[in-house]
Amino acid sequence: MKPNRALTGLLLVSAVSLLVSACLGPKADPTRYYVLAMIGGDPGLYDAAGLVGDTEEEASLSAGPHLDISVGVGPITMPGYLKRTRLVTRQSDNELKYLETERWAQPLEESLQYALAENLGSLLWTDDVVLHPWYKTRQPEYSVEVDVGRFEGRADGSAALVARWTVRDPDGALVVAGSFDRVLPADGASIANTVSAQSQLVAAMSREIADALRRVAS
Repeated sequence: MKPNRALTGLLLVSAVSLLVSACLGPKADPTRYYVLAMIGGDPGLYDAAGLVGDTEEEASLSAGPHLDISVGVGPITMPGYLKRTRLVTRQSDNELKYLETERWAQPLEESLQYALAENLGSLLWTDDVVLHPWYKTRQPEYSVEVDVGRFEGRADGSAALVARWTVRDPDGALVVAGSFDRVLPADGASIANTVSAQSQLVAAMSREIADALRRVAS
């Protein structure tokens, strides 16, 4: 019986393909995931928050003495274009670019809420900080709401944060409010440096809110 040349050729091609795949190995996933850094875990944020000291305790004390109040953080609201896993950079006032392989490891509003809560805990030298939504039995003395207008990298690598923050009492009455609008250059032209600049902006806004809380609670 004569061999089937077409079948033999197909088997040869399949064998070569399997050999090449085995040599090359699995393709590496280029996706990188990011979260916002917090003052307590990143001494690089001390300067952005106006802190001095070599340790977290020294840095926290440089913001002022322990403030004996409970603070709630949230809700955090932001525009729909930021509610995506892919990082976004603003190319112009009217153009946004979503990055293919750089993503947030969690929803950005959650990352901002966690970072703000941890930062306020460090700046106020207190552990009594809770996240929205909280139980009625855990009602904080002051709650901090943040409405984000912009929070992204820019084409030149810098980062921008535009937000309004509000402090309310347990009944929901307005205690104090403020706005934050700042652009911060990055240390280098990389997404990691841009995210680092975003963390510094959150640290700076946290300091403004902490100072306001100290004024109203004193």
